[in-house]
Amino acid sequence: MEIHELPTGTPTSSDYLAIDNGTSRKTGFSSFELGDNTVTFTSGDTTTPVSWQSVSALASGPLKSVLNGVSTMMANSRFMWNFIGTTVMGTIATTITGAIAEIVAKLGNSSMGTTATTVTGAIYELSQKLTQSALISAIPGLLTRGEISDFDDATATGNYTYSSSASHRPTATPGGTMVNAGGQCNVYRASGSYIAQVAFQNSTSSTAPPNIYVRRSYAVGSWTDWYKITLS
Repeated sequence: MEIHELPTGTPTSSDYLAIDNGTSRKTGFSSFELGDNTVTFTSGDTTTPVSWQSVSALASGPLKSVLNGVSTMMANSRFMWNFIGTTVMGTIATTITGAIAEIVAKLGNSSMGTTATTVTGAIYELSQKLTQSALISAIPGLLTRGEISDFDDATATGNYTYSSSASHRPTATPGGTMVNAGGQCNVYRASGSYIAQVAFQNSTSSTAPPNIYVRRSYAVGSWTDWYKITLS
């Protein structure tokens, strides 16, 4: 078999390779174009992928190997698209990390607030914090407000403490003299400006019934008198 020399100059579609094996044959250069030719390779792609597939970094090699890698990457892209979903997130952000940050910000944190470095890891970490047991253990800390210096300023739901010097503290009788003692106070803000305060006065006696005082406000800054609840 002899392969004749190629024509000089830039080959065109009318040029050809001449092969002499005893029979006159010729193959045009246009036949070596891949446009309409079929390439046989093992595809890793599927329209409904159910898992992520490992694929090596693309490198020089046979065309069928390169196409196999590309097809597997395509399957992974389909998997990620299905995994992310198409449900409207209800956020201004247009990226996943942006949406998570926006949602977390509404929960009172300016960042994603996780140690995870991946989106799925961050979602998992946040979901663990939202379990019932985690919320129950976190609620007391979230509602602990510290000491009251003025009862009129205690308008947010939570648990407070107060001393005998706190302003507008409970009175022994409605409209009477303030009780010269400290204690604890629970504040409940139901909605709008409706606020209820329940104060528990400290006692040095382990057998005496607790002194409990209540008052409420229908408008912030306007409070009823303290009323003492007598236990029998």
